Formats: sequence, structure tokens, C-alpha cells
Amino acid sequence: MNGQAADRPVRGVSSLFMTHPGLLAMMFFLLIAVINRQIELIVLCILTLAIAGCARLWAAFSGRNMEFSARLSPQKTFPEEEVSLEISCENKKLLPVSVRVVVPVDKGPGPETGDVLNGESGLLSYEEASFSWRFSAGYRGVYDVGPVEKVTGDLFGFFDREFQTGEKLELIVYPRILPVRPLEILRREFFGAPGVKSPVNDPVYIMGTREYLGGRPAKYIHWKASARHNKLQEKIFEPTEQEKVLFLIDAAGYVRENARPEFEKMLEGVASFAAGLDRRGVSFGLVANCLMRPAGLPVLPVAYSRDQLPRLLETAARMKMEAASGLPDILGGIILPAGISCVFFSLYRDHLCEVFSEHFKDKKVPFMPVISRPAGSGGAGKGPGTVIDINEVFL
Repeated sequence: MNGQAADRPVRGVSSLFMTHPGLLAMMFFLLIAVINRQIELIVLCILTLAIAGCARLWAAFSGRNMEFSARLSPQKTFPEEEVSLEISCENKKLLPVSVRVVVPVDKGPGPETGDVLNGESGLLSYEEASFSWRFSAGYRGVYDVGPVEKVTGDLFGFFDREFQTGEKLELIVYPRILPVRPLEILRREFFGAPGVKSPVNDPVYIMGTREYLGGRPAKYIHWKASARHNKLQEKIFEPTEQEKVLFLIDAAGYVRENARPEFEKMLEGVASFAAGLDRRGVSFGLVANCLMRPAGLPVLPVAYSRDQLPRLLETAARMKMEAASGLPDILGGIILPAGISCVFFSLYRDHLCEVFSEHFKDKKVPFMPVISRPAGSGGAGKGPGTVIDINEVFL
């Protein structure tokens, strides 16, 4: 994480007289003072031990009636965008206390290390305090923020009581969405399946009628309904979709070659293509053979809705560069809708790419391979057909 803490105080070391060796030494001096009848030393030792006892009792009650809350805004973001973390604490008792919060931030999938955010303050009776930090995640992935470790104690800082509060907050960092060249996918259906917004009206799926609006073609007039209502009525068509695109990701090559930069760029390409399809009202889905965080496989059914792009972005954010079972096995357990087109992403054009190419060719499904390492740069053989280099799709 690239962190910029608003407040990072460093907690001082407590007095040596309040440590266990210091208190044992003070008791020894008290014994010597009593034996030698040294009144001044006796008073000093008793006062020190009394202060230590009161401070320890103070610290024992310091954690009671304390309320903590943490808020991360936003919880879903893109790389390099600023995130705000705010922790509020309230002392809901008469006893004043000192409080310190420590927030571990988990490292993400990139090469950066984790961070620890901390802040400290004194709270009087029924007083509130807040700590805030601003930071950014430089890499796609899922980060654990917390749980918050809180330390309360006496105002002198002699004794502490440490415990955790709340659950972990989850920061989801999407892949970057960059300008890309549009996908040239052949349409498999003229009208497609009903139920999705489209500029093309399907004459087969008629939802109902309404009063005729001037300027519409006469072929849309429903004559029987017009006669029944004694007023011109026009047909209301159920909108249809024209394209359906399935993104297939073979992560095995990236894992085998430990190709982290290529893996991240490939996910940026998937996210960017999906954003373009979403703007055009095209249905899309995702299937990949890698693991996700915290668990599961990246399988997103082909659909079009206002939540489809956020779902794909979150799925891509949770993907780990760890291979799962074979992609054909995962794909075999999924019922694919008719009329889809397939965009296949892999590190290079290997045997699996050729197998999928023949498979979808037999099913008359348009198939487009997109590779991260073209032939001649450490990839597999060339093979026939059109292959797109992921490095050339970004504008």
C-alpha cells in the first residue's frame, strides 16, 4: 500500500519504575528502608507502589464502555485512487483514558509490502476522538484492513490493556479500465434472446400495446387492438440483445511462467473490453481456471444488467495467480447460452488454444484468441488463424 497517514504518533516507553523489575526493586528498597528506618525512602517507595497500583487498576477499567467504529471509503476502487480510513472512538464513562489504535493493512498481490497505521490520543470523560488516514493501493487485488487493535490505559501511559475489536474491512481494487480497440466479434443472432435492452425491436416478442404516437412506422400499429379501443394502438416490443460474449481465461500458462506483469495486463484487457461491451448493451460473462480470494472459481454467467460490469470487475479483482482445475473441466460443467462469441485469453498460443479453437469452430461459435506473448517472444508455435496480441489492443 502507498500510505499517507494523517497522524502517526510514536508511543513513548513507560517509566522503568512501572516495569516488573522496577516494582520488585522498589519493594526491595522498601524492605531495606524499613529495616534501616529511613522514613524518606519509605515514603518514596510507598508512593511509587501506590501510584503503580492505582495506574494498573486504572488500566484494568480503561477498556470498559469504550466504543470503536471503522469506516473505509470507498471500499471498491481502482489502482492509485485515494482511499480514506476513519476510526472513531468514544469514552462513555467518567474515567479518563489514553487510547491507541493500530490498523494492519494486508499486502495485496503486487510486490508492495503491507503497512501498519496507528494513532494515539487521550480521552477525558465522555469524550470522542477520531483518527484518519489516506492511502492508495498500487495494484489490483483484495486487501484486508484490520481488524483494529486497540490499546487503552491510564493517562500516564504506565499500563496498557490491549484487545481487538470488529471484523476486517475489505478493500477491493479493480483492474484498470483503459482505452482499447473495440472487439470485432461476429454476431450469432439477428435478434438474439428476449429480455435485454436493444435498439432493435423483435417482431416475435410483443409485450402489449399503447396509444399510437405520431412519427412511428405504420407497421407498428396493432389494428385489432385499435378496433377494440376505437383508437389507434401501437405494439410494445420486448427488447432483445444482439450479442453475447464469453471471456475465457487460461491462467495455467501465467502460473507456470510466473508471468505476473502479463497476468495483470491481461486482466486490465478483460476489464476494458467488458466496459466497452457494457456501454454498447452487450451481454458478457467470464470463466477462468484460477483461484479466487477468499475461495471459489471465477465463473460469471453471461448476462446483461446494470450490475454485470461491477460483478466482473470484482471477480477480476479477487482472482489470484494460482491455477485451479483444467479450463475444459470447468467449462464442461456450465451451460452456455446459444449465440455466444468467445474471446480466449492465454499467455501464448498453445495446444489448449488450438483445442478450443476447433471446439468452437465445430459449434459455429466465433472464437478470438488474445495472447500476452506472441510467437517469437518465448511463446508457443504460431499456428493458423488470427491471433490478437494483448499489447496491441490498448490505445
